[in-house]
Order: sequence, then C-alpha cells, then structure tokens
Amino acid sequence: MSYEFDYVRSGDGVRVTAYHGSALRVEIPAEIGGLPVRAVGTHTFYEDGLFIESIRVPGTVHVIEAGAFELCLSLTELVLEEGIETIGVGAFLATGLERVMIPASVRQIDAIGEITCTLRFAEGNQVYSTDGFGIYRNQVLAAANGSEAPDFYEIREGTTAAAPDVFADCPLLEGVKLPASLTELPEGVLVNVHDPFAKERGIHRICAAEKNPVYFTEHDILYRKTASGLELVRYFGEASEPEISGQTYRICREAFFRTGIRRVQVPVSVREIGPDAFLENPLEEAVFTDGTVYFPQSDSYLLKNLLKAFGQKGRLYDFSTYDEILQEKHLNLNRVRMTCCRLEYAAGLPEGRHALLWASLLGRMEEIIQMIAEQNDLTLLKRLAGHGFVTEQNIDRLIRVANGDTKERSPVRRLNGKMQPAGGTDGTGAEVHRETLAWLMDYKNRELQTEAFDFSL
Repeated sequence: MSYEFDYVRSGDGVRVTAYHGSALRVEIPAEIGGLPVRAVGTHTFYEDGLFIESIRVPGTVHVIEAGAFELCLSLTELVLEEGIETIGVGAFLATGLERVMIPASVRQIDAIGEITCTLRFAEGNQVYSTDGFGIYRNQVLAAANGSEAPDFYEIREGTTAAAPDVFADCPLLEGVKLPASLTELPEGVLVNVHDPFAKERGIHRICAAEKNPVYFTEHDILYRKTASGLELVRYFGEASEPEISGQTYRICREAFFRTGIRRVQVPVSVREIGPDAFLENPLEEAVFTDGTVYFPQSDSYLLKNLLKAFGQKGRLYDFSTYDEILQEKHLNLNRVRMTCCRLEYAAGLPEGRHALLWASLLGRMEEIIQMIAEQNDLTLLKRLAGHGFVTEQNIDRLIRVANGDTKERSPVRRLNGKMQPAGGTDGTGAEVHRETLAWLMDYKNRELQTEAFDFSL
C-alpha cells in the first residue's frame, strides 16, 4: 500500500524514502500516484523495518540505494525482480539474510566484498557470475562467499585480476591456485587471517599455473616478475628463516604477515619494503647489508611497534621508535642487544648520539656482565667484546664480577695442580658464574696479552 511509504518524485518516476507500516511481509509497490517506483532510497526501512521478515522489490526499480534495507534484523527473504540494475553499498547490512538471488539485469553492486550473505546470480547476467565460492565481475575475482569457502580454491581460468581483500573473510581457506591468465594481485590479498584471536593459519598453500607469465613460487615464496626485478608477494612456508631470492627488489605489503618467521636475511638487491611486511611475527633478527636489527621478544607491544618500522619514511627500516627506546635509562639485556645492533647499523644516527650509546654501555659494563653471567649469555658477551667494550682497563673488574665479588681477590683456585676459575660460591654465599668467568679469563689471556692463568679443564 502506497500510504505506507514516503516518497519523492525522481526523474520519470518516484523514489521511496521511508516505510511506516507494521507488516511482516512487505511488497514495495510498482507504482505510486501513477508513477513507477524507480528507486529504494537510503535507509528506507531504517525506522520500522526491525521485524520485517520478507521484502519483494518490483522490476520497475532500477536502483537500490546504499543501506536501503539496513537494520532489518529479522529479514530472511529478499526477492529482487528483473529490472534492478544497481545495488548500493551496505544495502543488506545488519539483516538476517543468508542468501540473495541477484537478477540478470544487475550491472553494478557497490562494495560487493563487504556483503556477508551468500550471493547467487540468475542465468543470463552478463556482468556477475559465481562458482559457489568466488564471485566474478567480468574477468575480475571481485568477492567471495565466505561461508562457502573450501579448503583449497582454484581461481577460474580467464581471470586477470583480483579485488583487494577478496579472501579477508575466509579464515578457513588454506590454499589458492593462480591461473595462467591472472597477472594482477593487490598487495596483501593472500592474507586472510587478521583476527588477533584466530587460531587458523590462513592461506599456506599457494601455487601458480606453469604458464603464468607473471607469478611463480620458489622456496615457499610467491614472486611477481616486473621490469625492475622480483617482487616478493607472499611467504607461505613453515621455516623460521625464509630463503629470499637475490633478485628481489621489493618486499610487498604484508608479505610475511603472521608467518612465524624468526630471522630474515634481506638481500642487497631489496630497495623497498611495503607496510606491515613483517607484522605479527616472533621476529628476532633482520639482517641487512649494513647491519642487523634485533627485536626483543619479552614485550609484545614493543615488538609490534618495532616491526611496524619496516618500510617507513622511505627506508628499509626506520629507527625512530628504536632510538626512542634506547634513550630510556633502565638497563636490561634486551636494551644492551638493541644498543649493540644500533651501533653496528648506524644509519641516520648522529655522531653525538653514537658516542652516547657507546658510553651508556661502557660505563655500566659491570652491571651488564652481572646480567650476562646470570643468563649465561656468552653470545652477547662475545659481541660486546668484538665491539671493544671489554678492555685492558676493565677486564679485571669484570672478572671479579663474574667471580661473584667486587673486592680484590683471585678469580681462580688451584685444582689438581692447575689454576682454574672458581665455581659455585666463594664461601660467603656470592655466586660464581663459571662459564662467564672462564670466557673472560681466556679473552684476557688471548686478546689482551696480560698475565695468563691456566684454567683448562
């Protein structure tokens, strides 16, 4: 009944703008006041559509505007007759619809990838089609029916491109095959698990048709061939350290997103890294030609912020956040490791700041040795020594710290006629860190050419 609808004249017909009825099954009239209904306006059912269960749209309607049926929470049936040409953004948003049959006359569905209900298309539609899962607009994979997702999906041959985020709402999709015809994939399109609480691995099987002229896989990495070299599109393997081709000039956005890698060697050929390329990984080290960037694992929030720095400000790695952390006064082994890395990889580091970082370690070497000894981190100790932080002037003090005492006393004991590092405690309860002590004494003997101790076991 037309009196249930507000409407305005539009072109050669009318546009309904609001529904005020109470029926559970609603039929939009084909004409009002002798004029054909040409459009269902934005939020037509916004106020009184909460309990509507069924709506029929006549073929006189050409346009269903954005949000036309929004908030029809009880709507489970929507009948669209032939004649409709355009469906606006969010037309089915916040409804109870599970499936909608799209008429053959429809030529445009805005933001089709955001539609959560399953779409089917009438035979004869010259623009849209579906194989049940993938929704195609001509030769483009435009969207996917997420609820219909298989474990493995083979994109239809003849498809030349895919829309961004086409698999974003398909967390159970594990594998994808790219046809020979496909030559354009938006960056990040093969990342389908963004939910921080999701347990699924997402897409971890990717293959490209042998005759594809652009895409190929190697060492569990999908590459794209370009005139400038290779673009690393997506890593989908399980290794903690991927093997990246030396011909790679660009690492794409989200290329390693949530892949579990712990170490990455960035080839010298890489000139650009896309946003979020390494986000949400337990990455410990990124090795560049100029040096290594260390990432602490103890603070997930800090780690996330440090991983965001890849590809920022036109650099392979932007140290802005890194340098802010190093200005903090507290001392722990993570900060020591980060400082070592920054001294090695000094890109953009002012000379004065370099000196301050050096002094921050050298002036607190006794504290650092104590922490190293407690965690038995000889790797870090060797690294510090390699940078010149263990000197002839401080070696004896460091040995005493490792021996559990800061007082002047012998860091050795006689055992079976030989001088060896003291182990256990020194009799006063102070702990002696035997391996750290042994390494420092050996370093003193080998590198500093001072009085030697025989502490062979």
